[in-house]
Amino acid sequence: MNNQFQFEDPEEEIHLSDYWRIIRRHKWKVVTVFLVIVTAVTVKTVLTTPIYRASATLFVDQESSNVVTVSENSVGLGGGGYANYKEYFQSQKAIITSRSLLEPIFRDFRLGADPRFDTVVQPADQFSWADQLRELIVTLTGVSLETGPKYPVHSDPVDKFRQSVSVEEVSGTRLLRLSVENKDPVLAAEIANRIAQDFVERNLAYISKSEILDLHKNEYIKLKAQLDELSKVYKHKHPKILRAQEKLEQITRRIKQERDENLPGQQPVISASDLAGLKANNISVQDWAQASFVPVRPNKRKNVMLAVVIGLMAGAGLAFLLEYLDNTVKGYEDVERQVEWPFLGYVPMVRHERQLDFLMQDKPKSAVSEAYRTIRTGLLFSATEEYPLQTILLTSPGQKEGKSTTVCNLAIAMAQNNKKVLLVDADMRKPRLHHDFDTDNRVGISSYLSGQETFDKCVRSTRVENLSFMACGPYPPNPSELLASGRMKDFMDQARRQFDYIFFDTPPVMMVTDAVILSRFVDGTVLIMESGRTSRKVVPRLKQILKNAKTRVVGLVINKIKAQSGEYSYQYNYYSRYYGHEAESKG
Repeated sequence: MNNQFQFEDPEEEIHLSDYWRIIRRHKWKVVTVFLVIVTAVTVKTVLTTPIYRASATLFVDQESSNVVTVSENSVGLGGGGYANYKEYFQSQKAIITSRSLLEPIFRDFRLGADPRFDTVVQPADQFSWADQLRELIVTLTGVSLETGPKYPVHSDPVDKFRQSVSVEEVSGTRLLRLSVENKDPVLAAEIANRIAQDFVERNLAYISKSEILDLHKNEYIKLKAQLDELSKVYKHKHPKILRAQEKLEQITRRIKQERDENLPGQQPVISASDLAGLKANNISVQDWAQASFVPVRPNKRKNVMLAVVIGLMAGAGLAFLLEYLDNTVKGYEDVERQVEWPFLGYVPMVRHERQLDFLMQDKPKSAVSEAYRTIRTGLLFSATEEYPLQTILLTSPGQKEGKSTTVCNLAIAMAQNNKKVLLVDADMRKPRLHHDFDTDNRVGISSYLSGQETFDKCVRSTRVENLSFMACGPYPPNPSELLASGRMKDFMDQARRQFDYIFFDTPPVMMVTDAVILSRFVDGTVLIMESGRTSRKVVPRLKQILKNAKTRVVGLVINKIKAQSGEYSYQYNYYSRYYGHEAESKG
């Protein structure tokens, strides 16, 4: 298939079958990536120490408090407490996780020496899919993708403890959910309840302080009124005036003292139980925390499902990436949009065979032999009265793409069809067919074209019935000029008179001009491309070269295609089963 990310024809349509073909082509890579990711995540999930969460629910009602402003010489009445309930609500959330509230609890539980307390990790609800994917990549590759620390680095264990405490609002209510995470579910519940209790008592103590300030305020107002009345009757140094001023100063000092003792970060001097009756507490515990033995992390089902999704996506992504980077021809669909050459067939990849050039003779019932018979049939149907097909040239764009193996087996297939066939090794640069036919290279086509030998002396019989062979002959210094000489036409005339079909093996067409020159003397040219080797980039150039030479291309053969690749898989499996069982039954 053409590169899915680059389209030469704007009207091309990509179908789901094209994407499915890519997945099947790289299926083992997809499966490998999928299994590695799922296995790694599963192992990590199983080995991860479980973290438990205990939650307590707090009710936070609105608080209206009067503030007394005390200056050096006077006490003023402030206005209405917090600006609004929202700010008050958010402030209470911050107080719960404040150091002043949590540090005494950390000391009381001796968490610094408790093995159940460890470095706190980010809560699960703040752990994004991007974070999980990043963690997965780190697990698989061992390479950190972080430019800095993933979580805030805390040298103080109290700060680590604070990270295990979280507070969230219950939407649409005045409730706060206080949560504590720990390796021990019982310890997590105990800490959550202790935090809730201390928070409620602390708030009650502050309310009590406020009540005491209100009492002192009322007394201050009364003394101030008495002083004003006495000032109308007595002078400022009168004993009654002095006693009233002294009492007013005393109450002012008490107000300032109470206010200073209630500064943020200081512990209440009086106990909440002593003053609990003065005013109801606006904060209370709605539900106490209970130990939960179901861990919140790791979420095994979620992690495995996420690994499955990421594994499939990563595998498919790798397949498409490899397809994007790979510009080689895999099947006919990769070139059919660029050329109009007829497609003759596929030749499957053959392993563990030492003599590939004689598969048609040695293993006639194999699927590979059937592939060559299919190509032979295509060649026979390509011949017409107007355009006969007696002389056939086989070439390829580059080296080692299977043209010599293909031409040998096609010649054998045609000879098995009771036709007299001549196979000519016209590769005068790197001939090798004489080795396959176990003969010498002393005489051949170069000997005839140079006028040194007659046609009949260059032709040799083979062990295959109806098949004759002509070697390359001595290497000429000018192969192209020799093929273009006038004796080439005489060679064709004699070959046509003596044989039904003549096959020529030639050098790669993209490397030298021999094949292009010889194509002008033959009836048709067959192109061989190797699946996974021939580059798609050479196809337009190859098309132009053959067009300029007015070469008649009678077909294209895709060689060394994998047996389970795309549309060929059914054909290969069918012939393998059919002929395989037939051979067994005859044996």
